[in-house]
Amino acid sequence: MDSYDKVARTLIGWSSQDTVDATDTSRIVVDGKSVGRVTSFVREEAAVYGLAIVNRGAARNISALLRNDSRETPIELTDRPFWS
Repeated sequence: MDSYDKVARTLIGWSSQDTVDATDTSRIVVDGKSVGRVTSFVREEAAVYGLAIVNRGAARNISALLRNDSRETPIELTDRPFWS
């Protein structure tokens, strides 16, 4: 199988200044389309930071929504400094 430059998904960081109700079923939504899912998160003072697996085309510094059963919360998808 030839897989050169054909990675479908990638790991990206996300953050929010709002109260986030993230779970393992939380989805990342960009322009109304689900592009990935939350893998982990941590609450730190007034912000929430985490990691998500997203489609390769969505892996850039953009605004998105974190969607779960109860609501949608605005988030920012961002590169994390420890892998730059």
